[in-house]
Amino acid sequence: MRSGVNDILQSMLLSIGGIRFRNYHIEMNLDPKELHRDMFFRLIHFGKQYLLNISITVGHDNRAIIDVSIDNDSGPAYACDAGCLDTPKKLSTKSVRFPVKMTSSSTIILYVTENKS
Repeated sequence: MRSGVNDILQSMLLSIGGIRFRNYHIEMNLDPKELHRDMFFRLIHFGKQYLLNISITVGHDNRAIIDVSIDNDSGPAYACDAGCLDTPKKLSTKSVRFPVKMTSSSTIILYVTENKS
């Protein structure tokens, strides 16, 4: 397997953010109790047509918020927060905001997919 500098950098960023690719979607698996500082992940390759941007910001009340956007609107991409209890939101070049939810059993804090279901 041959990897370039960009591929190595991408894998490091994915590791730091707890980001994993699973069956046509991306999962962000970070413990909400451990989010004490802002984190920004830019230009994550997602599918063949998107670059994904994820920002985690922690407010003065120590509550984290996730902002997600894609680099173009060429096709559908959707995201939802922990457990996907709410309807997935369509992503665009403008950031879509999700609260970081603390669940009693640890769960993924963000899902991103090209399929709404």
